[in-house]
Amino acid sequence: MKELTSSSNDLFRQFKSLTDSKGIKKHSQSLVSGPKITCEFLTQHPQLVLYILVFDPDQLIELKHMVKNHMTPVLLDKELFNSLDTIGTHKPILVVKTPTLEVCDLNIPPKGLCLLTAMSDPNNLGALIRSAAAFGVTHITLLHEACHPFHPRVTRAACGANFNLLLNKGPSIKDLHCEIYALDLDGTPINDIQWPKNLRLLIGEEGQGVPKILDVKKITIPISSQVESLNAMTSAAIALHSWSSGCR
Repeated sequence: MKELTSSSNDLFRQFKSLTDSKGIKKHSQSLVSGPKITCEFLTQHPQLVLYILVFDPDQLIELKHMVKNHMTPVLLDKELFNSLDTIGTHKPILVVKTPTLEVCDLNIPPKGLCLLTAMSDPNNLGALIRSAAAFGVTHITLLHEACHPFHPRVTRAACGANFNLLLNKGPSIKDLHCEIYALDLDGTPINDIQWPKNLRLLIGEEGQGVPKILDVKKITIPISSQVESLNAMTSAAIALHSWSSGCR
């Protein structure tokens, strides 16, 4: 077991950099925390786990049967551990390898429903990924404006589903030149939509919506006049349920 007690230690500095997107991109690693997600990850993706971070050796006891030889336990000073435990779980944290994000070729017709998203908030993106997995979506394209899909808060909100779906990179939301559907305040009511089995569905930026310059097939979700609009996550979940129900 490695022991780290100084914030100037190179390995700790690497771990610390994984709390933001820049560090995740640089090292192709990310942090996974939360007792349920940690156990599921150790079981489902053991080949991706590099380090198990703890502040007390006894924390490894309950994980002992899941720890493999290639995983390195690291004992951290409590203060150092807390600086990495940004979600506040006070439980072991995994340092894992992140899958490579390939560039999506939008000229290739989609198979099933492919989500395009520009969500920049990690919690919202994680929730979107979790909803996508729940309704049978397997492919998500992260547009340039989207946050990193393996940010710790994305993983937390997605309950680890971001490691189970096919994720890739796309262009800016302003540079989309393919046939897509999009949720918008002005469009065809969702109950009147005949969903195709294969399509791309755009979920725009929070508060920004879909750029007016895009030529898309707009879908609207009718709501009470007492409410101005639904948030992007709620709208996306309703659309995914509608597509899933219509294509069974």
